[in-house]
Amino acid sequence: MRRSTMARRAADRSHIRRCVVRDVAAKELAEETDVDGVTFMIRTFLLGISTQVCDDTPAHDLHAAADAVLATWRAPGHGN
Repeated sequence: MRRSTMARRAADRSHIRRCVVRDVAAKELAEETDVDGVTFMIRTFLLGISTQVCDDTPAHDLHAAADAVLATWRAPGHGN
């Protein structure tokens, strides 16, 4: 069970990383974006938010947290 869980998490990180790389290439994220750092941030957020959902955190708090994370996702100069 543990190996399959580790493999699933590795696959999730890989998928997220591909999205970040794609967005840097498409200039949706700044060229100097720390791809691995952003990947880790997104994955960590997803793990944390799932715990918050299990603890019945109000939706408006979850949305505020998502908005804060997404604010870091936007590249400078894209009308943010």
